[in-house]
Amino acid sequence: MKNRNAFLLLIIYFIISCSKIPEENQISEEVQLRFSNTDTLLTLSTPIDSSIFVGLAGKYTGGGDWYIELSFVDNWNETSSRTLKDASVEEIYRDIDATRALLKEEVVYKYLQTKYLDTILAFDENQDFFDTLIRKQFEFYEPSISSTFTATYELETDHLPMIFMSSQPGFKYDFQKRPIISKDSFHLQNLLTNPGIHPYYIASFGHFSFTEDSFSYLSYLDSVDLRDYTLFFKNGKPTVEVVNDFYVRKLYPIPLARKNELVFIAYCNMPESDFSWTSLLGINPMNGKVTEYLRNRILIK
Repeated sequence: MKNRNAFLLLIIYFIISCSKIPEENQISEEVQLRFSNTDTLLTLSTPIDSSIFVGLAGKYTGGGDWYIELSFVDNWNETSSRTLKDASVEEIYRDIDATRALLKEEVVYKYLQTKYLDTILAFDENQDFFDTLIRKQFEFYEPSISSTFTATYELETDHLPMIFMSSQPGFKYDFQKRPIISKDSFHLQNLLTNPGIHPYYIASFGHFSFTEDSFSYLSYLDSVDLRDYTLFFKNGKPTVEVVNDFYVRKLYPIPLARKNELVFIAYCNMPESDFSWTSLLGINPMNGKVTEYLRNRILIK
């Protein structure tokens, strides 16, 4: 029964996350918040034509190429997914753990978001830029656990990329290194003193400092109401809480300067399942509020 419920949750997530981008900001009105001064996680609309992609670099099983996962242009559905899979023209790799197959480009352009992904910028784990990569091909990648549609890039240096960022002619990039996330147990103990926090299982925790302020996140299962929470804090006080939606497993800083916002790649996990994905989260250092950017795309401003 647990596996069946996890599968149903997975299907629901795909339908929601791959739906067409809304024109207005969305705030869930159904979530009951425990802390009167917190918000639910905001979701901002991001026009594809004027945004850039930022995501974690992925490495294929059994090969030297790297990739990024592609999102659907419109609603995810089985028909579109099947059409893309049927667009495979040649299997280029297979072993016991994974398969890779080339996709027809005309079908990819119709169903998947590929804007400004022909050229990408590569950054290492220290947020240092080290190379510009040219797209090699589109693929259907099927490792043992899941499957995805990807854009493939060939790396000719010994550098190990951490972050890939799309490159658009005319965009003015302002690269600035951002705070590194730490797991300081002292800060964790301070967060657990907040009234109303009753952790049963702590999934993840992270902390960073910016100017003179302290910022943290905490993902856990509450032992009283048995609900899953992700809380964001500024100076030890909760500012945003996400209930029964997802865990933030880890935050990766992005060396991208934005006015009144620090942007991170969030590695997220659906509660009670093994399903995971990445998202862009912007944290406002003035008030600690958090913005989620759809499909790993964000405006430069």
